Parts: sequence; structure tokens; C-alpha cells
Amino acid sequence: MANPEVDIVIRFKDEEFWLKKLKSKFKKLKKVDIFLHGVDNNSSDCSRDIFEQFDNINLKGKTYQKIIDYKPGGALNAGANKGSCKYIIFLSAHCIPKSDDYVSH
Repeated sequence: MANPEVDIVIRFKDEEFWLKKLKSKFKKLKKVDIFLHGVDNNSSDCSRDIFEQFDNINLKGKTYQKIIDYKPGGALNAGANKGSCKYIIFLSAHCIPKSDDYVSH
């Protein structure tokens, strides 16, 4: 069976610390092909640079967009509109998954 394809939308604002942790967790993900979408609420730190460094052996694609007028639901919708997969996972950058196979479940 082929790996599932999943859109993961990460919203963030000045989340440099948490994006580094999330990036290291993504490197351990198993059995999934990821399309990653970053929605940046006008960060003033290095959040965008860190997001651009996200790398994963199964990363199929990545988009980035900056928004100025932040509304939580609007940010999630903006990211979801970039996707095309059957499954979408929404994460705030400070939400670090505990399991390395949470996506495949």
C-alpha cells in the first residue's frame, strides 16, 4: 500500500524556538508523504528561515505565505487552500507531536 499523502498546515508568529523543535520531529515521521504549508503571521524573528529549512525524506512539497491580518481560522483556511490531499493536519508551531507515526494513524 502506498504511503498516504497528507497536507500539514503550520501557522506561526515569532515561533523560532518551537519551529526548531517541530523541524527535528518532522525528520522522524514515518510512512507518510507530506505537503507542508507554512502560514506566517508577520513574524519578526527567524521563523520563516527555519520553516524554509524544514526537510524530510518524504517531503513532497512546501509552500509559504505571509499574512498580516491574523485570524486563527483565516490562517488555517489560507493554508488549507494551498493543499490538495485527502487529509489535512493543522498545527500551531508550538504543538509538538509525541509520536513519530501520528500522521500515518
